[in-house]
Amino acid sequence: MGPWLLALVAATSTATSAPRIDLVTIGVGDAMYAIYGHAAIRVVESDGKDTAYNFGGVDMKQPNFWSRLMQGQIEAYLEVTPYSQLLLNYSGEDRTIVGRTLAFSPEEAQRLHARLLQIANSDEKNYRYHHFYNNCTTKVAELFDEVKGGELRRQAANQVAGTHRDWVLDRIRNKPWVFLAMDLAGNGQGDVPITAWDTIYIPEALDKIIDRATFDGAPFVLRSYVDYTSLSHDPRTEHGWPWILVYLFLVVPLLLLCWFFPRLGRGLYGVLAGIMGLIYVGFWLFSDYEFYHHNWNLALFPPTHFLLLLRDGRVLRAHLYGHAVLVALVAIGVGTGLIVQALGPMLGVVIPVTGAMLLGHGKGERR
Repeated sequence: MGPWLLALVAATSTATSAPRIDLVTIGVGDAMYAIYGHAAIRVVESDGKDTAYNFGGVDMKQPNFWSRLMQGQIEAYLEVTPYSQLLLNYSGEDRTIVGRTLAFSPEEAQRLHARLLQIANSDEKNYRYHHFYNNCTTKVAELFDEVKGGELRRQAANQVAGTHRDWVLDRIRNKPWVFLAMDLAGNGQGDVPITAWDTIYIPEALDKIIDRATFDGAPFVLRSYVDYTSLSHDPRTEHGWPWILVYLFLVVPLLLLCWFFPRLGRGLYGVLAGIMGLIYVGFWLFSDYEFYHHNWNLALFPPTHFLLLLRDGRVLRAHLYGHAVLVALVAIGVGTGLIVQALGPMLGVVIPVTGAMLLGHGKGERR
């Protein structure tokens, strides 16, 4: 048998034995951990073995799970199951399941499969979870990019509209209290320009990158299929801006209280803002998540606002007027671009309430 025939036989054998690689995207669910969706890798081998490689394994029964999650101290792991088990688990949560068969060469498919097996059988299967930089979806994207020699990342180097804050918040408008908490918690690191690759922590964003990618002039996606369609989650539903609820049901009543009952309005606002300030300090000191640190909201809602509970006096006046000056400086900083953090909605709360407290305090003094 000649060398060329041996090479042809070897190439045919490689192509025949190469597994099929699919990106599997799972839609949103009702639980907190499911509000952004999920992604996994499906490997279908030549003998019919159908396996899901899921980097979303987390032991939610571990002690202090939610506090550790907020602190950035959650350990996640690669979970390997039959694909049928993944279908059962996520369809049971009524979450849409979409697959995309990808155009990896036989050699690339084998290399990716070997890499997954290597991770699954080593300590590398465990990793420190990070919402933006190291989650179930970024793991998938980075493995695909690794096999493609960095070309997938290069094709996603274009700048996209919006920031991390926009991409995160736009997908949870249907959960107003979660929206507000996350908008208040994030610092200016979430408000800088980003590329498409920077958004790979969101499954929907990874789908767009994969759908747009081409290699050697051919689409990366060979075919798409839907294995389950949610009966209750409609991604096309439009939702309002949750800050409207804050203005209507918090700011307006506070303005009225500060005018007609200055001490009551001032005290109520002082407690709310003071508690928020303590939370910001706690996030800064005790969380490993850097996007909780150096948050300018701490200047708008400081722990010192508990002083607003004081009766009229020199300390109260100094705090009120000093904070008004600080708020003005922050607003100027935002307006001039010196402060890179989306503080508009927060200033929409602080400026009118601070003004009302000053006016109410002055009115109380005149009485």
